[in-house]
Amino acid sequence: MKCGGRGGSICQRRRRKRQLPVVALAIAGALSVLLGFGLPSLAMALMARSRSGSPLHWARPTIELTIADPDRRRGVTVDALRDALLSGITAWNDSTGDCDVPRLTLSDVVAERNWLARDGRSLVMVQGPKECHNEDDASPLCMEKEVAARTHFYPYYASERPDHGLVEEADVELNAVAYDWVIDGGGPGKANLRRTIHHELGHVLGLDHPCEEGAAAASGRESPIPRCSEVDDAGLLMHPAAAVTYRSVSLKPSAADIAELCRQYGAKPWWARQLREGSLLWLGLASLAVGMIVFAFRVCAGHRSRPPW
Repeated sequence: MKCGGRGGSICQRRRRKRQLPVVALAIAGALSVLLGFGLPSLAMALMARSRSGSPLHWARPTIELTIADPDRRRGVTVDALRDALLSGITAWNDSTGDCDVPRLTLSDVVAERNWLARDGRSLVMVQGPKECHNEDDASPLCMEKEVAARTHFYPYYASERPDHGLVEEADVELNAVAYDWVIDGGGPGKANLRRTIHHELGHVLGLDHPCEEGAAAASGRESPIPRCSEVDDAGLLMHPAAAVTYRSVSLKPSAADIAELCRQYGAKPWWARQLREGSLLWLGLASLAVGMIVFAFRVCAGHRSRPPW
């Protein structure tokens, strides 16, 4: 059928139908530029848990950390703590940006209090008055020799279930009884400040160690956590010996750590993740360009010749 007279409108409709895939390609390219597309990673790791077995998680979207004046104990200064904290905060926030994991921030205020207490502030402190001599010593001012640092959680009291794992505050202690502290590096009797802060921030977000060692492993109690001697992961940031090991340790969370946090707090919508990353920006631009070129070619071809029917 020739495209003339009454058949002209029919030919135009057919021509439009042939152009629909091209238009769809151009639209898809534009959407890819604006939104992109991505898939969440899948992995396994361990979350810290309450006594009832509920995973620890925060009741608020932002965790503000405050430095407690270390008074230069064992080589730790306010500036050194701030530098290590900012480094760790950046590493964790950047790594978990695709999920609704609480954002870590650092207060500009330096607190004078240097002991554990529920007061609405999450402090990072250097503890050194005395060491614990037995398991019954409940003093908040003692530190075990084998522990370079520890994180204390405070449950969210507003809930009807006090042991459900919901957290509203956490304090981080650095052991200035048994260790001298250096910003980077290490050695006998020395702990790596930057590495330890990165490690403890993982605990603050709710992560547990991937394995047990020392007294925990030697206790003989049943535990779902494997012994560190059974796994070769001393290079992981969340390894319990990360602060004092002589091996190289990554300052970035592992893929398993990120995946477990994302599982606990939930992933952001795919469009929000891609607006942040722009992972398919160039693919979107290419799709848009191809669609426009093909569309222009067909329009020009339609003016030069008629369809064979």
